[in-house]
Amino acid sequence: NAMKGVFGLNAAFNEATEQKKTINGKLDIQFGCDWNRLNDMKDKLVILLAKIGVFFANCDGCYDQCEKNFIRNFIALLSEKNFIDSSTNEILEGIERKVISIDIVIQETKSFVDLLQEIEKDACLSAIEDFIERLIKSDGVIHAKEAENFALWKQGVRIIKE
Repeated sequence: NAMKGVFGLNAAFNEATEQKKTINGKLDIQFGCDWNRLNDMKDKLVILLAKIGVFFANCDGCYDQCEKNFIRNFIALLSEKNFIDSSTNEILEGIERKVISIDIVIQETKSFVDLLQEIEKDACLSAIEDFIERLIKSDGVIHAKEAENFALWKQGVRIIKE
């Protein structure tokens, strides 16, 4: 059982590493060389992703350890690269204790996307969508509530039409 736990941590770390590469690749293409803006947006994005992650990890009624590891490893990877500062880290640590609804997740996604330039919006929404999809698959099961809320999120941020 201890080996299963170690394997789960390694798998979550590897998955979070891949997700970070995907998101960074999509954002770097969009933000170009405006590093100050890029880092500011990454700070905001990582907080949004933490909230989205905690919501989706909890929406099936079980905050699975694989999902928790995925979120925490992803955030830790961004922290190690100095993409988030200590005050942002404190905010992130408190997110897991909050009750977050699909309405909050949709509204905060829309608010974040509104800060972006028009050409950045599709790539950013695609990166967030990838993050959600990988997260809900991280425990090996896509639960009905996860799928339902994922569809609501996509509809709410207008990735899919009503």
